[in-house]
Amino acid sequence: MSNTPNININIRNLLIDHLGFTDAGLINNETLIKNGSDFMREDFIKLIITVKRSVDLKKIDSPSGYFIGALKNTLKSKGLYNGK
Repeated sequence: MSNTPNININIRNLLIDHLGFTDAGLINNETLIKNGSDFMREDFIKLIITVKRSVDLKKIDSPSGYFIGALKNTLKSKGLYNGK
């Protein structure tokens, strides 16, 4: 296993800079993030922005976890995710 996640560098930087992800957190969620980015395209960036706004307004302690939950819910609603 590599120490660097295999995701788009711009997406990686947004998630690290704005939602507090670490490389380990990105690696643990790499498949989910790649699928979201690939299938949602522009909506994926919009989701990052929406979650960042919510995190700031609600003062959420775990922005990366909140984002992963929102991503899973969004993909489920589109029929693109059926995991836990």
